[in-house]
Amino acid sequence: MTLAGSLRAPGLAEATGQDGSAVRVTVRPITEGGAAVLVVEQRAKAVLAISDYTYVLGGGQVLMEGTPARLAASQEFTESFFGAVPQTPK
Repeated sequence: MTLAGSLRAPGLAEATGQDGSAVRVTVRPITEGGAAVLVVEQRAKAVLAISDYTYVLGGGQVLMEGTPARLAASQEFTESFFGAVPQTPK
């Protein structure tokens, strides 16, 4: 099955706030039916808020991949997108 469509918006953050709730409500019935949804977005926080699994692309290649929790805890990911090292609980 091929599913193609578009959720045109200025960006997840502007369209839904940082939590991505409106996008989740829109795609949930699709994903519960077994289909995957590809979201192309540059705002890392917005993507991590709505995704189950994330691929980070650069130069046509997969640079990083993983669950939102794994990527958010990754020093490489955090420095690349947020300019800071993740805080380790003491």
